[in-house]
Amino acid sequence: MYAKRKSIIRLASLLVPLWIAGAAWTLGTAGRAFGQEPEPAQPAATEKAFPEQHLTVHLKGLEDLKLIQGEAQGQTQARWSGRIGNTNLHVHFLFMDARRFRFNEPKDVIDIAEYNLVPQDAKDGDPLGQRSFESTEFREGPYGYVPVAWLGHTWDKDETKQTAHRWYLCGLTQSVGYELVATADPALVEADREAIETWLWKAVQYDGPQRVAEWTDEEIDDRWQRDTPDDVFEKGTFVKLRTKYYVIMTNVGKSTTRAFGEKLDENYEKIRAIYPFDDMPAQRLLPIFYFVQKDQYHDWCEKVIGNRMSTSAGVATGDVYSTYHQSVNAPVHIHEATHQIFRNRLFLSGGGSWFQEGVAEYMSALPGDLNVMKSLIAREAYKPFDSFFRTRSLLGDADPNRKSGGSDAGDSYMQAAALIEFVRHSKFGSEKFLDFVHAIGSVPRNDMKAIEAALQRVYGVDIAGFEEEFRNYWKKRKKRKKVKTPKRKKAK
Repeated sequence: MYAKRKSIIRLASLLVPLWIAGAAWTLGTAGRAFGQEPEPAQPAATEKAFPEQHLTVHLKGLEDLKLIQGEAQGQTQARWSGRIGNTNLHVHFLFMDARRFRFNEPKDVIDIAEYNLVPQDAKDGDPLGQRSFESTEFREGPYGYVPVAWLGHTWDKDETKQTAHRWYLCGLTQSVGYELVATADPALVEADREAIETWLWKAVQYDGPQRVAEWTDEEIDDRWQRDTPDDVFEKGTFVKLRTKYYVIMTNVGKSTTRAFGEKLDENYEKIRAIYPFDDMPAQRLLPIFYFVQKDQYHDWCEKVIGNRMSTSAGVATGDVYSTYHQSVNAPVHIHEATHQIFRNRLFLSGGGSWFQEGVAEYMSALPGDLNVMKSLIAREAYKPFDSFFRTRSLLGDADPNRKSGGSDAGDSYMQAAALIEFVRHSKFGSEKFLDFVHAIGSVPRNDMKAIEAALQRVYGVDIAGFEEEFRNYWKKRKKRKKVKTPKRKKAK
């Protein structure tokens, strides 16, 4: 059954967007530069306004405040130094052009900040994107055109000691993504951490217009013009449709698009029933690009992602899902909708390809599709978790020389879905299923220590013990048992 569906195996939806790669040269050395400049003794006001962006940076609360840079130089708009408690801080405020970098949500801004984190042992010429924040969180408030800001925290290590703590407060106006970066120099005094983070959440305020959650017609037209392949845009056939959860941009007819939209909303609720989340007042309708022809979809992929993705039937990247006209029941739709929701509603982008593809393939695969897992385990032909969890891309890691039936990618996707079934349906995993989803989805991708720590915290087992429970479940499993998703207890 699964082999017949292998043609719709998709490229992982959480690929680094094209705009991140294009931005690397502008921010790639920023982490090395923070805190290294001399501090001229200049008087500094306790706030600085950026009227074109309707932003004000409030510096009240920083003692020994000094102005290092008061005029814009490139992306850096201003720099200060100061102190909170016994911790000295260097503060940088940066702008990035929202259109150039394809920022649609504040999450896009913190994603680029994370992508440009420089590993402590990095050498000149090493690729970016090799480090993750230690923690992130978001809050609603007067932070921008989108009333949400994200705060990321990271640090370096000197042997066993944490040094050079850095916080990135990220938001979005109508035209720029901003970062307020605070670096502890030389190290954080732990007693000051809470006061620093409290100050950061109050440091930036926005007093401009607010985004329309349902999208204005002008915004939809602009997005269609910006991202649609030129030959499609020039033909002038354009339909826009708002559903309960989506805004569909398409050159397909209205009645067909309406049926597609109804299925999208149905899938949204199916996904939320398995992976619950609350709607936020600030959240926007999720954008969908829906093309008449397959080639038009691939042209879109080439323009927006930089890859034609010639073997895919749909892709979720950033805030958007793009596909072409096919059956509304095609498994690709709920698979990619899961990716889109995990990134834009649950904000769980971590763990690794095995986890991200697992939660999505679990939604699109039929229970019978996974029966082959029993045979793979019996023949010791499945992928051991120690290597499976390290795989950067289940699709990209496939063996092109495989001669036996099926495919490496197909087996990997199936194993990823089988792992989610095990956690959700087994006696071992079901009661803490949502704790598992949030714990693994929040850790840096392929970080084995963080993954094992999460498993220990949720289930009290290491990776080897988790794998053994997985093997036992599939050795005994005859038919998937129906379960209800338990409510997740929020930490107090």
